[in-house]
Amino acid sequence: MRVEHIAVGYNSEEQADRFFINLLGLKKIRSKLVPTEMMQKFFGVKKKHQFIIYGKNDLNFEVF
Repeated sequence: MRVEHIAVGYNSEEQADRFFINLLGLKKIRSKLVPTEMMQKFFGVKKKHQFIIYGKNDLNFEVF
C-alpha cells in the first residue's frame, strides 16, 4: 500500500520534529512558507503559514 499524503497540524516545529523524526523515524524532507493569498484560497485562513514535509519510503506527512 502507498500512502500519498497525510496532513496534520502541529503546535511548534520543535514538537513536530520530536514526534516525526525521533518517535516515528521519519526524515524532514522540506519546509515551505505558504503565502497568505494561497492559504486564504485553499483553507480560508488569512495568514501565511509554514508547512513541513516528513517522510520515509512511501509514507509522507504534510504538517502545518
